[in-house]
Amino acid sequence: MDDYSSLYDCFYEAIFREIRKSEVQKLLGEKKTDRERVELLLTLPSAKNLSIPDSFEGKSTLKSDRLLGEAVENGALSDLYNMAILTAPEFSTAMASGFVARAEALLREGDPVSARLDAERALHLEDLLEPEEFFSAYQTIGCALCMSEEWELAAKYLEEAVQKLRLTKMDNASKAGIVGKLVPLLKKARKSAGEMKSVKEFNLKSGVKVSDRTHKLPQVSHGVNPAIPAASVSAKYSHTEEKGRHLIAATNMKAGDIVIVEDAYSWSTQKETALKSHCLHCLRRARAPIPCKKCST
Repeated sequence: MDDYSSLYDCFYEAIFREIRKSEVQKLLGEKKTDRERVELLLTLPSAKNLSIPDSFEGKSTLKSDRLLGEAVENGALSDLYNMAILTAPEFSTAMASGFVARAEALLREGDPVSARLDAERALHLEDLLEPEEFFSAYQTIGCALCMSEEWELAAKYLEEAVQKLRLTKMDNASKAGIVGKLVPLLKKARKSAGEMKSVKEFNLKSGVKVSDRTHKLPQVSHGVNPAIPAASVSAKYSHTEEKGRHLIAATNMKAGDIVIVEDAYSWSTQKETALKSHCLHCLRRARAPIPCKKCST
């Protein structure tokens, strides 16, 4: 048996040879109900002598839960997540929870594509998920799509999540907690989708190439913070009487990690001489720069 055989597999392997014996098959054929057949199988010598050693490494919800707990406690993406999923029985609560947890870890590690895949796998097992895990999977997909700048699709998923949240029978306090995570992401996705649409419409009217007018912001390190969409999960809100509201590190950060990224409210050229040579809107070099010919049409 392989390392991930179930207890049923072990039992089946033990009695398989005896089941194939003609006398056993004859006895099974005489039984009228499944209960009688099972009772007969349990009387077979190989079934009576079947023992599961302490070193059994088969699929087990308890083992999967233990591995998943260790993985989450470890705080970083590791093989423990993979082992927890592999060890979980097929289509089980443990497997569904494993996908949710690994998706969150992948997102923290800056892998939105893999995170989204795992979260979608979890949603395929939605009947096995706790409500908090179910909406966590939606949140992960929303964050992953925002990281990939797929704003419209992110908004669609998050709107779907909010609609489903309204229909759940969760208590109001639990709903409020989930809303506090989903809605900021939804607002960011809607705003960014609207801005992108406006830019595209403007470019079509003005004949400007998209590559000339758009810029790509860097991604925050370790994934987007649901409570502060412009910030990384490495930062969190804090409040003290001395400093008031401020951000503090939620995890260990390395030099060069990107903590906050947001579109500039406004910009200007650094050198005064550039005011005479560059458009103040798109920063192209132009003869009549305030604004240039393309930005004024």
